[in-house]
Amino acid sequence: MKKRRRAFCRRFIMAACASVFLLAVWSTNAPTADDNADARQFIQSLADQSLTIMRDNETLSFDERESRFRELFVEGFDLKVIARFVVGRHWRTASATQRAAYIDLFPDYFVRIYASRFGTFSGETVEIVGTRKTERNDSFVQIRVNSDAVREPIQLSFRVRKAKGSYKVIDVMVEGISLLVTQRAEFTAVIAQKGFDGFLAALRDRMNALRPESEPVPATSSG
Repeated sequence: MKKRRRAFCRRFIMAACASVFLLAVWSTNAPTADDNADARQFIQSLADQSLTIMRDNETLSFDERESRFRELFVEGFDLKVIARFVVGRHWRTASATQRAAYIDLFPDYFVRIYASRFGTFSGETVEIVGTRKTERNDSFVQIRVNSDAVREPIQLSFRVRKAKGSYKVIDVMVEGISLLVTQRAEFTAVIAQKGFDGFLAALRDRMNALRPESEPVPATSSG
């Protein structure tokens, strides 16, 4: 049951994160009288869009899913900032060429991961259960996800930041665990073992393994 629950969490979050990007663009010029209320409304819209994407999944090919994710990711997240965070201190020791190769590869890697794991609709419903401000004026919006696929509701918390009139989700907490921190632990462990070039090769290998009947991801020199 725990494995099934974790798989469901991952599947729902992928749909939710995809929708963030669309909604971040949609909400750019919206009036904002109350930041917490607007953040709450933003996440509610996000949840609604997420469920729509999950319902549509069975009608989309892999390439269509990947294309949709790519457009949404580029629009909604500051991928350079996130990319730097998840490699930790290794960013400072990487060469300029290695950094450029990684920044170029990072969005493609995440698009491929999400597109390959995207799940189907299992009767999910979503309710917002609370909001709170942080010391940096971000908002945490807590939601509860109910699903036919698991017995217990899933607790998620979206960290939302407003920049230039547009809301962005900068992290997702799954029952208290940060997805960015988890990804950072994974990436830095690979770099520590294989070096930065080996890490880039590992990302390409993983992408190739998830590419259905397509050309492999071309290697880029990073010496």
